[in-house]
Amino acid sequence: MSYLNLDPTPCSEECVPAGTDAYASRARAEARIDVRQLKRLFPIPEALQAQVSYRLAMNPHDSDVGCYLDIQLHYSQCPDAIAYACRVEDNLPQHWDEAAQQEVAALKREWEGIIQEAGSVRPYSETVRLP
Repeated sequence: MSYLNLDPTPCSEECVPAGTDAYASRARAEARIDVRQLKRLFPIPEALQAQVSYRLAMNPHDSDVGCYLDIQLHYSQCPDAIAYACRVEDNLPQHWDEAAQQEVAALKREWEGIIQEAGSVRPYSETVRLP
């Protein structure tokens, strides 16, 4: 199978910065929301269920902050699976849809509660906007 690396959140949305406290768990939660949104926007046809899948992967990139999370869109070499992957890559959303906005808001509330209890994790609101 081949795969494409996709950003773990829509490009114009805030995300947890790589290298911050609890990055891995917070980024995975955001990425799962993004995968659900991608599946809503680009439903995988039943005929391609075994040919296409989304996975989360920590990738060691040469950067100041070390590893960061990507969504990997795995697809077989059958023409329909390649076409699906290209359609997703060419039409990635810039923003959260309504369902994802609700999930992100709930996630932020959950993390703010954890932050208040622990006192050591940076506030969720300390986010960056990706270009």
